[in-house]
Amino acid sequence: MKNMKNYVYGINTSRNALMHNQTIKNIYLLNGFKNPQIFKLIKEKNFNYTYLNSKQMEDLVGKNNHQGVIAIVPPFEYVEIQDILQEAVERKEDQRSESTETGS
Repeated sequence: MKNMKNYVYGINTSRNALMHNQTIKNIYLLNGFKNPQIFKLIKEKNFNYTYLNSKQMEDLVGKNNHQGVIAIVPPFEYVEIQDILQEAVERKEDQRSESTETGS
């Protein structure tokens, strides 16, 4: 099985990726796939797609429920929770200093 971090699959997840991600590298569709919403997005955004058989789809994402659609996306960037909390603290401090400077 390949690095699954680069794949999103399933109708709803893939539809969301197609709507919001301009850097999708390719979309794999199960032979016979006929979801009009997915096809509309593929055509609107001019994404490349390839039909695969069940075995080829399974080779990409294992036995997960892909619902006939897999999109290759850029690797996800993960952030540590401590980094998120630190940024929130810094933003709050910035807001306080701005309100003090303006006299609010």
